[in-house]
Amino acid sequence: MPQLKIPPTLYNAALSKTRVWIVSVASAIYRRSGNYENVLCQQAILQFNLYLTTNIPTHIIDELYNSSEILFDSEDGNQSQLSPFEKHITFDQRIVLSLYIHKNMKRLTAHKIVNDNFWKSKLLCLQNLLRLDLNKVCTDEILEVVGQCCKNLEFVNIVSKSCHTRTKDRHNALKLQLCVSDTGLSHLSNCKQLKEIQMTCIIRKGCGGRQITNEGIKRLLLSLPSLRRINYTDTGILLDSITEVGKLSLISVTDYHPRADRIPKIEALCPYLTELHLTYAFSSDDHRSYVISALSSSKLKISTLSLTNFPFDDCLIKYLELKGTYLREFNFVSSFIQSVNELFRLLGWTCPNLENLHVHFHLFDRGFFSDQYPFNSSVCSNNKLFSNLKSLTIKGVYWDSSQVLPLLLKNAACIKKIVLNNHSYSGCLDELLQHIQQSNPFLHLESVSFLKGVHVSFQFLRTFLLACPMLRSVTVENESQAYFELVVQLREELLAKNVDVNIDVYGTC
Repeated sequence: MPQLKIPPTLYNAALSKTRVWIVSVASAIYRRSGNYENVLCQQAILQFNLYLTTNIPTHIIDELYNSSEILFDSEDGNQSQLSPFEKHITFDQRIVLSLYIHKNMKRLTAHKIVNDNFWKSKLLCLQNLLRLDLNKVCTDEILEVVGQCCKNLEFVNIVSKSCHTRTKDRHNALKLQLCVSDTGLSHLSNCKQLKEIQMTCIIRKGCGGRQITNEGIKRLLLSLPSLRRINYTDTGILLDSITEVGKLSLISVTDYHPRADRIPKIEALCPYLTELHLTYAFSSDDHRSYVISALSSSKLKISTLSLTNFPFDDCLIKYLELKGTYLREFNFVSSFIQSVNELFRLLGWTCPNLENLHVHFHLFDRGFFSDQYPFNSSVCSNNKLFSNLKSLTIKGVYWDSSQVLPLLLKNAACIKKIVLNNHSYSGCLDELLQHIQQSNPFLHLESVSFLKGVHVSFQFLRTFLLACPMLRSVTVENESQAYFELVVQLREELLAKNVDVNIDVYGTC
């Protein structure tokens, strides 16, 4: 039986009550002193802010502010989905935000419901910030303030405000003011402690000069000695262009145009690299295998490897035999699999420490693969296959559930998340999953999704759900209205028993 819903802790209850109280204070300030620009309103905000920081530890104020309950977005939010607390915010929301924001803040999320000038004025005094989320709020002008005043930042999200606008002309004059460009990036160069940057995908043309370029990213990268991650899809090309001697702190590289001769350059510049994401836009490229061969020959010890549109061939087999013991996470999207079953067997033998496995097969013809593909059994481990697996996602077509699932799940005693999709399969998995449960009762499973092609009966679903003690989320794809109605009855039954599990059914109208 899954866990029962427990009452909120005294701490969480106190946080919730405090948020409601702060909203009531903000409402009172608005009624007595007018909107945010009013001098009396500003004085009242400062007085309450001083009271709050004097009586509550600042890290708790940060937690109160950064909760999802702090505000709702009238453009994105559905009023019917709002809590009673959120529905009460019907006045100038800058007042609510200002009551929380204090000079010792460590974490700040900027809400797009208020204007840029508000955030620029607030950021001027936030010199102790470590994490700043400007998602769909960021502009060059805001980054200028960040670079001047928030020099201790370790994480920043700079997804531009232009991603939030709905202007039909993507690059008209008004919208250009909302873009983040190389000018904005240059201001971040002052934040020498930055370790991670989340940003908008590169805009290559049509921006009237307001754009992010390879050169701008390169200058930023070279100016930040502690930077470990930046989610920029052309990092490989950028590294290829660096001629300066030195080492970077990057532990993650994403390359959408991988080349074999670039691997030694990445190895030389990024000695701490542990995460590598390689993607080809198309499935046909004669040089893909050379990239994997170069990776095999390098001294890189990759723990997280993502390969998109690479084949499962001799080069990948060799890489897994040589470097598979380092892998903790493997993401593989491919249309070229000589043997789906052998891919998983090889992963089991060569990657004993694998914790997260995500595989997506884009196969449209069974002729693309055969049932036999040998691998070197001399690298076999005595440990049980996939015994460290915690998360498993398999999607696509033409994978044999009857062979793959027992191989992957029989020994996965620590598994917490399972997502299965198999467009080519039409049978029922009840018996197969029951057989797996005999050796692995899924004692730690928290989330499971049986999607298209992975059919389970309602009776099995009910039994499975009640047998997994930690299960909290179940998703089933089934077009039957009768199936949906049975699930609704089960939801009501579990709700009456206060069971902490959510069941979703997709496919019904």
